[in-house]
Amino acid sequence: MQFRDIIGHDDLKRRLRLTVLENRVAHAQLFYGVEGVGKMRLAIAYAQYVCCEHRTPDDSCGTCPNCLQFQRLEHPDLHFVFPIVNKGQSGKSSVCDDFMAEFREAQLQRKYIGLSEWGAMISREQKHLTILSAEAAQINHKMSLKSYQADYKTLIIWAPERMQTEMANKLLKLIEEPPEKTLIILVSDDPKSILGTILSRTQPVHVDTLTEEQVAQCLVQNGVNMTEDELRRVAHLSRGSVLTALRIIEADEQRKQRSIIEQQNMMTDNAKDKQALPPLTDLDYFVQLMRQAWLVGNKKNYDALRQLKTWSEDIAKNMSRDQQINLLTYFENLIRENYVYNVRQPQINYMDKPEEDFAKNFARFIHAGNIEQINNELDLAIRHIAQNVNSSMVLFDLALHFILFLKAKES
Repeated sequence: MQFRDIIGHDDLKRRLRLTVLENRVAHAQLFYGVEGVGKMRLAIAYAQYVCCEHRTPDDSCGTCPNCLQFQRLEHPDLHFVFPIVNKGQSGKSSVCDDFMAEFREAQLQRKYIGLSEWGAMISREQKHLTILSAEAAQINHKMSLKSYQADYKTLIIWAPERMQTEMANKLLKLIEEPPEKTLIILVSDDPKSILGTILSRTQPVHVDTLTEEQVAQCLVQNGVNMTEDELRRVAHLSRGSVLTALRIIEADEQRKQRSIIEQQNMMTDNAKDKQALPPLTDLDYFVQLMRQAWLVGNKKNYDALRQLKTWSEDIAKNMSRDQQINLLTYFENLIRENYVYNVRQPQINYMDKPEEDFAKNFARFIHAGNIEQINNELDLAIRHIAQNVNSSMVLFDLALHFILFLKAKES
């Protein structure tokens, strides 16, 4: 991957090239920023530039043996570590090499991918993705070998905040006592969750969000076929993240398909001819929670309470833990947008039409009297799910709290 393949981040790409040209390559670096802005793509392009045999001041050559192998993510001196699920049997733990084919496909074909999408690619199990302790021995072996072809051995770690303790300790030792000509790049959406002793020993590289125009260009580069007006709308709602934009497009398509199938099913009386509906969108789950919680708290509708129990069980059953965390993060963002909606300044609101249609009647229930409590409870639920607490219990407890939150009066 070359720098020219990456849209945006021109100043950062220039600074990264200068570290190589001026022989100032830090052996351990942390590429951090919000999800879906191209951190992994930049890390790979930077590593390729470091190892290129005929680099120019502007980019890697793209044609030398090192570049060709980097572009396929198959260079013998390029190693990846990333969160996985443990599919090992008879006491043997899975390692990243077991999922390398899927990882290459995700990075080369999808280009922008989050942990929830990655988890759906590699497993149907509702497990939290983790960098397992068994990876420590793999890394120790790979990084102790001499470089095979390039000047540098490169280790890129995606989501280092997901490392188990033994793996984290091994990485700390590697950073403190690196073999000669070793480049370690950590790629993180959540640097605050990385072990402090590791964080303090890496050079931080902040990857900023993209402009709306750059997001639109990335979508076109990814093969998205939309009108200019639709591209501008999605780019505005994305807040500078290509991955967020792709998720918005996917949700729009799910809503359209669901509407079409529901209409077709209504026209047939034969149950066998009815089609299965696409999965609910994040907005659908949000609307269900808010409506049922309001009915329980304000109308004493206890059938709605049973619906809330079903709501929590459905999410726990059909979503991985990373998807559940993404869902609750979406809830946090939409709560914020409903709070801002009350100010009546569209330029600072980031809601699409279905979200805004719901906000017209719902936003008045989000106010100064409950906004802080709601955010605190959502944060707690996210932490509990990340810590492998029973998801169904966490989500139902959250639903019960919303019954009270939607009854609260503005202070």
